[in-house]
Amino acid sequence: QHCMALLIVAACSSYIVGAMHLSLQRPPRCAPAVLILSPADESRIHREADIFFESIDDNGDGCISFVELSSHLESLGYGSGGIDHIFDLLDVNRDGEISAEELRESFIKFEDPALRVALGLGETEADTIFNSIDTNGDGEISTEELRQYLEKNGYPGDELVDSVFSALDKNSDGAISREELHEGYTSYSALRRILAASPMKLLQLD
Repeated sequence: QHCMALLIVAACSSYIVGAMHLSLQRPPRCAPAVLILSPADESRIHREADIFFESIDDNGDGCISFVELSSHLESLGYGSGGIDHIFDLLDVNRDGEISAEELRESFIKFEDPALRVALGLGETEADTIFNSIDTNGDGEISTEELRQYLEKNGYPGDELVDSVFSALDKNSDGAISREELHEGYTSYSALRRILAASPMKLLQLD
């Protein structure tokens, strides 16, 4: 009986180990999609990240501090909320600094206009949108200008206009400045989707 018990234990152990081996080999059912880049694309994105890193790392210590990134983003007109959000995105390991490798990783992970907008690399999509909404060119967006823009892009309705306007008008002065649009566009993906494209364009992208 003792020998039989040992055989049963051995058989069960073998089955469990085999099952574990198979489960480790089997991909998860809902594995997230992986962005596959060509070596040329990856090299290009890494170069962009490295150039930006060198321009922000003022003291040359090999890391971007919160102060260094804040100084850059403040010069672009971003407020504290947008700066905190961007720093959190880039500081992957949450050690309070952004390494060159973390910046490369973030440039790969967030390969969309939002990060370029946030970091002020080239002509920003937020600026283009601001200029499109500010039809009278006075440097501010009024409720009526936002309403006309949203209706033109297929988003009618006072409730949506009021919600978007309130989200962007951070200082509640009744107008949206270029800086406020920058900060809101960077911080909230829902606002980017509403401001950047019409519903039909979004359906085509999906």
